[in-house]
Amino acid sequence: MRPRTMVVLIVCSFGGPLLAQQGGQESDWKQNWAGSTINRALTPVGKAVLLEGFESTTVEAVGQAASAADNYRFSSRVPQLRLIPDAKDGGGAGMIVSEGTDFGMFASSREGWKQLHFSVKRGALSGCTGIRFWMRATEAYEALPISITESGPAPAPGSAPRSHRAAIDVPGDGQWHEVVIPFYGDVLRTSTPVDAEAVSRISFTLPYHRAYSFSIDKLEAFRAAPGAVPLPVLYPLTDVSDGTPGASGAAAPPQRTNMPELKAYEKAALVAQELGRSRDTAAQALASAQEAQSALLKYVEQFRETHVSERDTYSYQRAMFVLNYVLWANQIEIDRLKAWQQHPDGEMAWQSSFMMDHYRDYPAELSYIAYWSQGLRITGILAKPKGPGRWPLLLVNHGRGSFSKDHMAQILTPASSGFVVLASDYRGQGEAEGRETGAGASAMDVVNGARAVTKLPYVDGARIGMWGHSMGGTVSWQVLASDFGKQVRAYTQISSFPNVTDEQLKQIRCPVLMVAGTVGSLEERIVNRLPAAVERLTRAGVPFEAKVYPGYSHHAMKYGEALTDALAFLRKQVR
Repeated sequence: MRPRTMVVLIVCSFGGPLLAQQGGQESDWKQNWAGSTINRALTPVGKAVLLEGFESTTVEAVGQAASAADNYRFSSRVPQLRLIPDAKDGGGAGMIVSEGTDFGMFASSREGWKQLHFSVKRGALSGCTGIRFWMRATEAYEALPISITESGPAPAPGSAPRSHRAAIDVPGDGQWHEVVIPFYGDVLRTSTPVDAEAVSRISFTLPYHRAYSFSIDKLEAFRAAPGAVPLPVLYPLTDVSDGTPGASGAAAPPQRTNMPELKAYEKAALVAQELGRSRDTAAQALASAQEAQSALLKYVEQFRETHVSERDTYSYQRAMFVLNYVLWANQIEIDRLKAWQQHPDGEMAWQSSFMMDHYRDYPAELSYIAYWSQGLRITGILAKPKGPGRWPLLLVNHGRGSFSKDHMAQILTPASSGFVVLASDYRGQGEAEGRETGAGASAMDVVNGARAVTKLPYVDGARIGMWGHSMGGTVSWQVLASDFGKQVRAYTQISSFPNVTDEQLKQIRCPVLMVAGTVGSLEERIVNRLPAAVERLTRAGVPFEAKVYPGYSHHAMKYGEALTDALAFLRKQVR
């Protein structure tokens, strides 16, 4: 018999905690969004059992890997939960299957992680309002990533399927714990609800060294009482008018609320957003931000009073989830504007040396650092060659879902051969303060980090190179488009594409190396976009080279020949 305990649930902004309700009662929004840990469980009125019969089955190794895990989906009606280690890299090509032909599971691997994918036939979860399952672990898991992916027509030409991300903390006590994840929506970026009809995959991501320590059972999608509360379209202070260019270089349309009652909020938020871009107007921005937050708090109180009878419905809790999220995000912006008036950009907050045994063979010195960027304390890793000297600076910009500490190979390899390397976490990621708000804001964090470390006596600020992988490539293009970009001598774009306007592209004159792999749907999309990127760079007069690496996956592009060639290109251009 499993104990009726609820596992910790955090829906995360690629690193930030987001919660709606706790313990069956609504909590103050500050507590909800600043550290509340238990999500309110909705009372189901129906369910679709997706996976069961695994109560005594743990993940276990069963021999050499199969060559193509996807071929085994829907291939068996016998319940089993097994992970087949890959003979090549020690991880995930394998399969997991369940009863019935509508559902199946398989495993895959990438550098440093294993992913268990639960495949769902499109339409099988129609009408469902969340998922729940039981998990047991003999080791504790902190922020175990779970993704709910939708298939069907892409939101934009060439874009990836929509993925909603959550993270759970699993106690390592060997007991069964119930996990409940309502389909509140992709609050990470747009607060758009999960489209249950389109759900095609539920994925669990685990580190290699813990991949055999957990069991999972009773995975089901449930249907809660729907209710009739409308879903608010509402954006935080920093997101009310997002004009960041996309892959085509065109600016996105402004984002607006769908509630007439919040026009006062939107008006003050737009003023706060515009004034909040400069330290000189931070005080005025703070006043407008506080005015907007006050208007929203007043609306939330009225909303609660108006919908008392529907508080146990899915639509009410989903709406409150969005409102609480915006309140939480706004408070982060208010705190940022206060701090920005006290701390100039590019000012070092602290620096602390560190070393680990498995890094001692590298002739490099490592430090954790924090510096100020637009009122936020941004963290990162700084590496330099051992001994005295003055070296060029290399900015290493990580992709989504990873932080500076996940890129030690890309930090230590150049630091061992004559570069000072700065890898920033960006706001809202790793240990950095703030909330992730897009590539433009992350680019400012990179710029201010560069300004902070170029003040160090061993950094030659006249020689700067840049390396960006995946989302880090998107961030890097925004850096190049800024005034600071003129100081960058060379840039290596790894598995990404130019996301700046054609006018901005015309201002970029540093040499660019664009590289991509061929393995996996993401790399295939990037390779398919490469001709258009080449055409844009040629038309803008940007000097560039382009190369494709057969057999390299998205994450493999950070290593091996791709890394060696990238560093050779940077050394040639920067030195």
